[in-house]
Formats: sequence, C-alpha cells, structure tokens
Amino acid sequence: EKTFEDAVARGVREESGQPLILAANKQNEDLADGNILGWCGNALQSAARAFDNAITNGISPTAAARLEFEGTKDVPTWETLQKIGETIIEQKRAGLGGTMGNAAEICSNDSIFSPVLNSIRVTMKDPNYIQKIEAANDLALRPAAPSAAPSTPAPKAAPQINTPAPVPTLGGGSNAATRHNAMMERLRREAQQQGKGDDDRAK
Repeated sequence: EKTFEDAVARGVREESGQPLILAANKQNEDLADGNILGWCGNALQSAARAFDNAITNGISPTAAARLEFEGTKDVPTWETLQKIGETIIEQKRAGLGGTMGNAAEICSNDSIFSPVLNSIRVTMKDPNYIQKIEAANDLALRPAAPSAAPSTPAPKAAPQINTPAPVPTLGGGSNAATRHNAMMERLRREAQQQGKGDDDRAK
C-alpha cells in the first residue's frame, strides 16, 4: 500500500493519474524478473483510471483512486502470484525469460493469471514504457566510443646556453693585438742591439 500512497500523493501534485501508471509499470518489470513481492499492478492501473475520471467529474481523485485500489488489490491471490513467480524463476535458471513478453506468455497459459496478463498488456502499450525500451535498445546498439589516444607530451624547448660576450682586447680587435706584439718585438731587438754595442765599447 505504500506504493499506492506515494503514487497517489504525487498524482495529486501533478493532477494526473500517470504516477499510478508508472508505479504499475515498475511492478510489472519486477514481476517479469521474478520478483512478485507486493505486486498489485492491476490495482494501481485501476486506481489511475479512477483518479483521472474523478478529476474530469469534479470529485475527489484521491478518494476515488483509493476506493478502486482497495477493491482490486487482492486480485489475483498471493498463491496465484507465487505460481507465476516460480515459473519465471525456473525459466531464468534455464537461460530463458526475464522479459515482459515472456511473462505475458506464461500468464496466457492459464485463465487464472488473466488479471496479471491484462496488467502486463497495459504496461506494454504505455507510451512511457515503450519509450524506455526504445531508449535502452538504442543504447545497446550504439557503438562504443573510441578510446582517447594517449596525449603526447609537448616537446621541451632546447635549453638556452648563454654564451659569454667576448672580452675586448687592448687597442680593440685582432689588428691592435698584432701591432702590439710587433712593437714589443722591436723594442726587444733594440734592447739586444744596445747591449751588444755596450760590450764592444768595453773591449
């Protein structure tokens, strides 16, 4: 009943019985997977119709929905739901089942399952459920995105080598150095000749 109370409260806020339909869809999806605990999909769908009719007729939608839900929530019986659930679980173990269509096929084998079968058919025709299935199929068929190529690190800039500026020579440039050396050689020779002359005079 908590499922009903939550859905009808949302329906009052939205002024629509659609939340009750969505709750029934979720329960039918769970049933198709073998989970029958708390199932009342047909009662939720009946309550949704009563809710919308009450809004149209200007009467309390909550009261109308609750009255309809209370009158149908125990159909089918718990024993009937157990039989459906056991059959679904057996097929799943054999690698089959697990879909809404498979659950509908199981329920079509015995008239006692007709309340569940009718509820499943309502869900399978619901635009919201159809849109959900189509979106899931599109996602499954979508090619996987290519993995991003590893980023190549940017080449490092060559280290800059600071070349020391040339130290200027005395006199400036290679020509000045040549002149300086020539001058020093001439002075050396003149000193040698002067020393030789002094020796000759001493003799």
